[in-house]
Amino acid sequence: MDALLKRFDELPALPFTNKFPFAQALAVVGDERVLRLFQRVLFEDYRGQHLAISDGLHLSSLMVLTGHLAARYPQTLALLRDGLNEEFWATNITWSMDDVYPPSQTLVNSSILGLAMTGRDDAWEWVLAMKREGDQEYLDRHASQMVDAAASRRHLLDYGRAYLATNSSWKLFLRWADTPEGKEWRAWAAKVHGLPPP
Repeated sequence: MDALLKRFDELPALPFTNKFPFAQALAVVGDERVLRLFQRVLFEDYRGQHLAISDGLHLSSLMVLTGHLAARYPQTLALLRDGLNEEFWATNITWSMDDVYPPSQTLVNSSILGLAMTGRDDAWEWVLAMKREGDQEYLDRHASQMVDAAASRRHLLDYGRAYLATNSSWKLFLRWADTPEGKEWRAWAAKVHGLPPP
C-alpha cells in the first residue's frame, strides 16, 4: 500500500481523473492512512479551485470509495454520515466545477451510494432515516440516487463485491426493479417527484 500512496501523491493534482484509479485501489486495501488521504484531497488539495466536470465528478466519487473503505475500516463511517448533509459540504468544500448542480448536491449523492457500498445495515439505516424524515426539497434532489443506491446495495449483498467488475449493472438494476423491494423503492421515488407509479 505504501507504493500506491506514494504514486498517488507523485501524480500531478490535475487532471484528477489520472489519480482516481489509484484511489480505487487504495479504497480496497486501505486503512486510516487512506481515510486521511481522502479527507485531505476533498477538503484541502483543491481549495478555491474551479474544476472541469470530469475532475469534479471523480473527486466527488471519493465518497463512494469511502464506502468501500468503510467495509473494512469502520472509522470511516463518520465521514459518510456527515456526507448526507448538504450543509456539511457547503461549509467545508470551497472548490467548484463545471456542472449545473453544486458540489454539495453531488457529494451527498456520492455519500448515499458510499453508505450502500459499506454493506452494513447500521450505515444503510442512516439513508433510510433520510428517506423517512428528509424534507421535500432534500428528497426531490436525492430520491433517485437513493433508489440507485438501494439497488446497488442489494446487488452487493446478493453477489458480493465481484459484481462491481461486471458490465451487467443495468441488467441487474432492471431485474431488481421488478422485485418487491425494487417496486417499493421506485413507487416511493415517483411519489416524491409527483409522478404516477412506475
